Amino acid sequence: MNPPTNPLKLVIDTDPGIDDCHAIMMALSHPNVQILGISIVTGNTPLVNGIRNVHYLLHAFNRTDIPVFRGADRAIDGRQKYAPHVHGEDGFGNAVGDKHIDIDLLSVEPAAVALARLARENRGELVVAAIGPLTNIFLAHRLDPEFNRNLKTLYIMGGNCTVPKFQTLSIGIEFNFAADPLAASRVLEEFQTKMRIITFELTCMSTIPFEKLETDFLRKKHTARTRLFIEISQFLIDFAKTIENDPELFTGLNSCDAVCMACVLDESVIKEVKHVYACVEPFGAVASGHMISDWYGHFKRASNVEIITDVDKNKFEELFRLCVEDTSI
Repeated sequence: MNPPTNPLKLVIDTDPGIDDCHAIMMALSHPNVQILGISIVTGNTPLVNGIRNVHYLLHAFNRTDIPVFRGADRAIDGRQKYAPHVHGEDGFGNAVGDKHIDIDLLSVEPAAVALARLARENRGELVVAAIGPLTNIFLAHRLDPEFNRNLKTLYIMGGNCTVPKFQTLSIGIEFNFAADPLAASRVLEEFQTKMRIITFELTCMSTIPFEKLETDFLRKKHTARTRLFIEISQFLIDFAKTIENDPELFTGLNSCDAVCMACVLDESVIKEVKHVYACVEPFGAVASGHMISDWYGHFKRASNVEIITDVDKNKFEELFRLCVEDTSI
């Protein structure tokens, strides 16, 4: 394979749970990506687990060239919201909690400082994939008001919406935005850069059917890459099977962050984008973290985000195979 001429300059801001693992594996395996750093935020699992999990992956992939940045250990308002029922107590499906992991890639530079610096050093070129709560992104913005304008694109896995193309109803509140609604609110309201949002409902339309998951992924246990995928993913697969009685949302494995990463790695995955004004409720007693998409222009506000409303499922699945395929061979 010829070396890429213009690799994508990427920073991944993540709360390393199982679908984050999929997204990171995809990026690590893609031949045309230069990962400048991975910043960790509290979300699916506590910050200390997230730092361990990313080190586990980077060592498994022999990618000790990528720095890891410690981010926020709680939301802006002090809350700490985790999802052990989905990702296990350690965030990686209870697969790494008892393992010895060398924490030797952790920079002394805080995540918000690193994000602002990397955006400044790579002005107009840096893409950030925000696949966790937006706490670190918000803090970088407050630290450096030019941060958002220095970015090429900010991809966000988060938020809820009704996807008209699929006639699916909104779930109401998505986890990443619910985990830090104030950060999500400020990012959507204040950023002046291209923001592309991959909502939870869209990812539900891109589930990997259990049958295909079995034949294309789980039966291929002859490589270390596949064994790693199965080791971490099984917990989420089992969780998905317990709730597959909802035929609209759970017809297989829904790897939300993998859908987001596929859009980052190959824009041709994106089939339809809607330019719309969207905002997030930051304080509501019931609707905190709820994203309102003004599809019909009631707020009379200019569009501030691009909501991806359709993706090429076949192309997504091809990219998802990077989780188990070693492209370096």
